[in-house]
Amino acid sequence: MALISIIIPVYNTALYLSECLESVYTQTLHDIEIICINDGSTDNSLQILKNFQHKDARIKIIDQKNAGVSAARNAGLQIATGTYAAFVDSDDTISSEFCETLVNAAEVSKSDVVFSKSFSNANFAEDKYFGRVEIETQILPVFFKEDQFNSVCNKLYRMLPVRQNNIFFPTGKTHAEDAEFNIRYLIHTQRLFVLDYSGYHYRETPESATRNPARHPYLQNAVDQFLRDWTPIIGNLISAEQMHELKKERLIHNIISQVYIYGNPGNGMSFRTRWKKLREIASHPVIIQVFREDNARFTADFSTYQKQIYLGILRRSVITLYLLTQYSYYRGQ
Repeated sequence: MALISIIIPVYNTALYLSECLESVYTQTLHDIEIICINDGSTDNSLQILKNFQHKDARIKIIDQKNAGVSAARNAGLQIATGTYAAFVDSDDTISSEFCETLVNAAEVSKSDVVFSKSFSNANFAEDKYFGRVEIETQILPVFFKEDQFNSVCNKLYRMLPVRQNNIFFPTGKTHAEDAEFNIRYLIHTQRLFVLDYSGYHYRETPESATRNPARHPYLQNAVDQFLRDWTPIIGNLISAEQMHELKKERLIHNIISQVYIYGNPGNGMSFRTRWKKLREIASHPVIIQVFREDNARFTADFSTYQKQIYLGILRRSVITLYLLTQYSYYRGQ
């Protein structure tokens, strides 16, 4: 039995896998088990895992047919023996003191889960403790209005709530798996600690969504998230009215970001494809409905550019959206 079970789903990441494993098995905290799930890799990822297993007996390998990252993580959770669980993606790395820092924070604060800083923001200016009421009123709503807390990779989870409540990652989905796991976990969490520390290092690869926008159904994903009914999972922890406002805020910001992602000429897509994507946004019935509601609370702090994009969507003007993205792109060059 280990103090921390580190769960690493692996799929065709041979180029980065050795660096990832080096960062994990050289942790200053030795009391860990490293559960690697080879999810049907067709490169030499499995052989790399076996080579590292010869170096370190703490490495356990699950070799399964490709079933997706959620199924891989679930397989790791099923055999995890640790008091805590941490998740590392196989193309990322962690600082040598990552596990020790997070477990010390969990032990000292007696918390079920520890959130550390993400690479993309400065969420936490100081260490802070949240009890059950604060989790429900301050932390849980964030998962429905924005994406800043979604990742499971910069967090540490006590395994007891996972085992007692059969918490798992949703399978058969292509987005928001991390967010759903966190939401399922938080509704059974009594204590949460946020840590002013960043030790998880994300790697943006050529396959990342930001580099291949044409391959990712951003619009449909955003709409699906907005339309989803979370009542079967969270019950009445958040009222229907508040939930609508939270999801609406996420959707509005998401769509404005998508206009730039799809419209800017540096995204590698043809003019025809970019125009088609912008037209899909401007004509989508759910987008039209949401943007026509009273959204003054969300738009009050918008920049001039954001306000113009918002108006362009309201007017369903593809040419306005296109010209604005061209202006923004070339101004930033």
